[in-house]
Amino acid sequence: MTKLPRALRYSPYAFYVVAFFLGAYNFLAQLQATWAVDSEVYLSPHTDAFEGFQYLVTSQPFAYGISEAAYMAANGVLAHLLIKIFDRLGDQVA
Repeated sequence: MTKLPRALRYSPYAFYVVAFFLGAYNFLAQLQATWAVDSEVYLSPHTDAFEGFQYLVTSQPFAYGISEAAYMAANGVLAHLLIKIFDRLGDQVA
């Protein structure tokens, strides 16, 4: 078997970096949208009617950012596993 190119061998680390930045970006973007909704809720005359909705919206940014970051990190783990399998198969053939 041929060797993997160096760029392909280090590609899982790119997934981890993208996971960090994508998770942080999605968290901050959702948090900004949440703050916009919260300010509208507090300015309305019936603030008590929206307390349940407010709790749901404020927990959403964290969950959305974590889910996107976990998805990208899982892709990096999968790439690492495939590289390890490729290395093991290469050792057995050689």
